[in-house]
Amino acid sequence: MVREEEPFLRRTLNQGALAPFGFEPQGDGWRYAEAFLNGAFTANVRIDASGAVYGEVIDNDLGEEYLPIRTEREVGAYVGAVREAYAAILARIADACFVPEQFLFPQTNRIAAKIAERYGETPDRPFAKIPTYAVFRVPETRKWYGLVMDITEAQLMGGSADADSRKIEVLNLKIPKERAEEIHALPGVYPGYHMKRADWISVLLDGTMPDDALLELIDGSRQFAVKGSKPRAGKTEWIVPANPKYYDVDAAFAQEDVILWKQSSAIRPGDIVYLYVAAPYSAVRYRCEAVQVDIPYPFQNKNVRMKTVMRIRRLATYPPEAVPFAKLCELGIRAVRGPRVVTEAFSAFMKTLPEHDCIPSTHS
Repeated sequence: MVREEEPFLRRTLNQGALAPFGFEPQGDGWRYAEAFLNGAFTANVRIDASGAVYGEVIDNDLGEEYLPIRTEREVGAYVGAVREAYAAILARIADACFVPEQFLFPQTNRIAAKIAERYGETPDRPFAKIPTYAVFRVPETRKWYGLVMDITEAQLMGGSADADSRKIEVLNLKIPKERAEEIHALPGVYPGYHMKRADWISVLLDGTMPDDALLELIDGSRQFAVKGSKPRAGKTEWIVPANPKYYDVDAAFAQEDVILWKQSSAIRPGDIVYLYVAAPYSAVRYRCEAVQVDIPYPFQNKNVRMKTVMRIRRLATYPPEAVPFAKLCELGIRAVRGPRVVTEAFSAFMKTLPEHDCIPSTHS
């Protein structure tokens, strides 16, 4: 039985490769036709704008779709040859026109990239019998804070693994019991699949829940894995974005060397926090030390939402030309959309800056 989607799982469409392969524009998508088995059949393959693949096999003698390839009970040698030849065409299209990805859904791949950017952590796959499952964990404790599973919609809804049910991906996260009712009311949230349902949820990763809301839940789940762990050896260095449109950090540091700052990561007292200030600077401007963390501070306006803040002490100020965005890219930091652990190259570079590039704080 042929399923067009199977060769394209965990792949993203590369539109630039379609025309060279032989696809032609059709409506809001593309179409490709290829005769096979000595011209007895034609494969018609269509790809829509989202990258979804559809197809049919035409029996050229009859001028109609050859349906036996869709039926499991058709097991003869001839239908098997047609299936095999058609599957080979689909596999060639997948290899030539699609880029391999870690996960099934675009949102899953985005979130994995954002976790790597924010925490410097990538998933591992500890289950030999289910290699598609992926675990996010805190390196120091090895405790999980997220589990990606590819299951069926039927399983998510509490049923058994139905072969005809749509394949989906979910992310299991731990939640505080006191917020369970609130979180379960969010779109895309279901009782934890294969987890203790009072403590865990499963979030459908098809975009139903916006990325920002999902990342907030991930932050919370990760805190459970961090709390109670043994102290880290040494200081962790972070880079954190600052947007002058929302908060004038220059004016704040002109008044005081210790200011409050939004906390959304596992930053601990003693950690180093580099502030990357967006336009008009687009450069690292301050090196700070976290002196107090997890301070309750509920606040929300149209630009910012906070639940906790930290106190950071300015240690040094850099001129804009010292560490501009282009330099960050050279040092392996190509985006600063949220708090993230710095690269080794960045840390080493900051230690080599000459004294005149680093203006020490003058406040007591």
